[in-house]
Formats: sequence, structure tokens, C-alpha cells
Amino acid sequence: MKVFNRGILATKFETQEKGSGTDSSSAVTINKNSGTITSSEETLAASTTDAIVVTCDKCLATSIVLAMADGGGAGDVVVAKITPADGSFTVTTLNADPVNACDAVYKVRYVIM
Repeated sequence: MKVFNRGILATKFETQEKGSGTDSSSAVTINKNSGTITSSEETLAASTTDAIVVTCDKCLATSIVLAMADGGGAGDVVVAKITPADGSFTVTTLNADPVNACDAVYKVRYVIM
């Protein structure tokens, strides 16, 4: 760890395990501490949410899970909420576009810390 001026703390974080999977019926299993989830949802309506439960033995209820979404075609998919639990976490995404529905699958990339 290194401490820089103004009290900013920096540390090196290395991700050892990376996984991927496509959700089926709003669920996927990826037992890795980071990964990419491909949605099965191609038509997420404007201003609508979608929740995917990720079964992951690396996750604890006290874990910090960071995630970002991309893709979705005409829509604007963002991660709205992440809820960690022992053995899983739920990613809730939102099509933030007030007019356009998504017309393609989207991906969520995550890391558990």
C-alpha cells in the first residue's frame, strides 16, 4: 500500500479468477470473484428494471460488489442496485432511457471485494 499526498490511499487489487455466464430465468451461477454476465433479456422496456440473481460461493453478505452494465442496443442500461448475500448477489439493472426499449442483450461486469 502507498499513501499519496492529501491522504489518498492506493492499493493494488488483483483479480485472480474471472468467469462468465448467461442468465437463464433471471439466474446464473459464476463461482468466481469477477466476471461477465450476459443477459437473456433483449427487450427491456424504457424505464424498466431487471434483476439477475448470481449464485457465487465467493460472495458474502458483507462483500462489496462493484458492477457496470453496457450494451442493450437502443436502450441505456445501468446498474441500479446490487444486493450481496451469503453465496449469491442480486444485480438490478435499469433501462434509464425514458423512451427507447433495449433491442439487444446487455452485459454486466462485476468484481467482488
